[in-house]
Amino acid sequence: MHVLHLIDPSAAGWPALRALAAAVAGRPGGLAPAVVVIGGSDAAREAEAAGLTVFDRLPARLNRADLANLPALLDHRPRPALVHAWSPLTLELASWCLAGVPTVATLGRARPPEADFPARFNPTILATGEQLRSHWTSELPDAREVRFVALPVGSPPDDPGRRAALRGEWELPPDVVLFVPLADPSHQVDAFRVAYQAGVMTVVGRPAAAVVPSTARDLERAMRLVERHENPWPVIVDDRPLPEILPGCDVGLWTEDPFTILARGEQPGGGDPTHVQTGVEAVAWAAAAGVPVIAEDVPRVRDVLPDEDMALFVPPADRLTLNRLCLAVCERRAEAPARAAAARAHVLAGRSRGAFLAAVGAAYASAVAGNTPNSVRALEPMAAGSGGVPGL
Repeated sequence: MHVLHLIDPSAAGWPALRALAAAVAGRPGGLAPAVVVIGGSDAAREAEAAGLTVFDRLPARLNRADLANLPALLDHRPRPALVHAWSPLTLELASWCLAGVPTVATLGRARPPEADFPARFNPTILATGEQLRSHWTSELPDAREVRFVALPVGSPPDDPGRRAALRGEWELPPDVVLFVPLADPSHQVDAFRVAYQAGVMTVVGRPAAAVVPSTARDLERAMRLVERHENPWPVIVDDRPLPEILPGCDVGLWTEDPFTILARGEQPGGGDPTHVQTGVEAVAWAAAAGVPVIAEDVPRVRDVLPDEDMALFVPPADRLTLNRLCLAVCERRAEAPARAAAARAHVLAGRSRGAFLAAVGAAYASAVAGNTPNSVRALEPMAAGSGGVPGL
């Protein structure tokens, strides 16, 4: 018996890929894993870089024909005992294409407005924040259960030479404060904003730099800003996974994507979610690495770091306060370790791999035990179909 994992890396983000890798290695429930990636070859490579073996993949832009052919992935093979979706999109795929198979979903995002789920759809949902737990309880009232689960984080090895090696590679003097954006997926990183913050610090006499991925939005604009300034500052482009570069960083910066319309209950006046939210799991990874965090004060960030002594919080879209706090961090670097230590202790205590695997195993048991007799019949091997998925 096996569990079919469905993940789209571009939406789920690298923290979900790492959590999936932990689930694959730990085999909660004793089920053999099979991973199906939504996306192109880049998505498959991203999954493989996280340590996953990709069973198959579906095209990134799915149409109704693709959805209808998803079960063809299982031709000549037994149906899975369970499906584990890792985003709203993959949960939608499972709801329509693998009806009757017990479904668990680990969700770190709100429901997109275009998501269409069948009536009386009853998955077991693992929401990665308390705000998201409330959100999905409201959005899928027939869900069997909606639980909170904290994705696991890794603590970097105690390697004092790692910081020096990274800074030397980037050619950064010891006094330069390096800002790193904390957003996932990486295409939601606002390169211009983090470069601008480093520039503000440099202009007022506090040397600073920024490091961003090549997929960050507005990267060219950020580079033009630096190149046209009379005293340019470093903007480093590095595509290594965030956990690998955190030891060389001094400040983690989390701000809401300005093109994101916040989810219901979080935006002023309420309203429906109209865009994927900026992820917050990178905040937990930065905290685990001992990197001080400055973050806009929204509920899902507080799900990660709840207390004032763990991070510096900025009212949303308050640029003046953000500038002031960035400057305070640069000027009073000796104060940062105590706050970073409190954040690190909190994150490592609540986000262990063992606790995550136990929560997933309990969700699997609940989903399978609660299945109806009609659904159980759907677990029998499928009849041979007519072929593979278009575009593979």
